Amino acid sequence: MTSAAITKTTLHSQAWENVKNVVDTRTVVADPLQPENKKARKFVYIRHPHPNARGNNLYPYPYIVVNPPSIRKEIKSVDGNLKEIEWTCILEVRTSDSDRRARGAQDLDSINDDVLAIDNDSNGDTLRGYRMNFPKIDLIDSDLIKENGADIFMSDFEMTFKTMMLQT
Repeated sequence: MTSAAITKTTLHSQAWENVKNVVDTRTVVADPLQPENKKARKFVYIRHPHPNARGNNLYPYPYIVVNPPSIRKEIKSVDGNLKEIEWTCILEVRTSDSDRRARGAQDLDSINDDVLAIDNDSNGDTLRGYRMNFPKIDLIDSDLIKENGADIFMSDFEMTFKTMMLQT
């Protein structure tokens, strides 16, 4: 599915697709492992990836998970036909230090800065073109854990968008 304006029949599917596509352009949120934006590796997922096939329990760090949006509708007209639609989508950023590349903290900083800029001028204009107005991005959680002896750096973002839509 490609990015497009959200309609009353695509409230969930198109909103989710638009967020995934904006995050995965690589010009908005750069992959620290491929700064030339080649897209030769998967960077944005819809669920946490499984360890790689080599069986060494290494996840493809760094990566971003774009979770499905939650949707809230609020009636804004007496006849109930005009509704305010609000989407909230959680983005999970995961990076790690490894023996070959101990840059988990730096990668997290770089990705976080890019995610926090999604609602800036040109990116915000792109989202507004899809009827995803008033983009707001908040960093809601950040943590560092040890997993299998490796440092895992984590950030969670809440992205919120709104629009008014006729529901007839």
